[in-house]
Amino acid sequence: MHETSLMYEIIQSAQNAANDHAINKVTSIELIIGDKLSVLPKARSFAFECL
Repeated sequence: MHETSLMYEIIQSAQNAANDHAINKVTSIELIIGDKLSVLPKARSFAFECL
């Protein structure tokens, strides 16, 4: 289940970018994921909610 590690890295990147720009809260993240990455939408959503 690579969706969990993928979502973890995306969240970490967003938090690092927010810290670099003195942003206190990230309210949304927009993702465009290509078909070749083989990310299952339900697994991605589950991983995001767990993290």
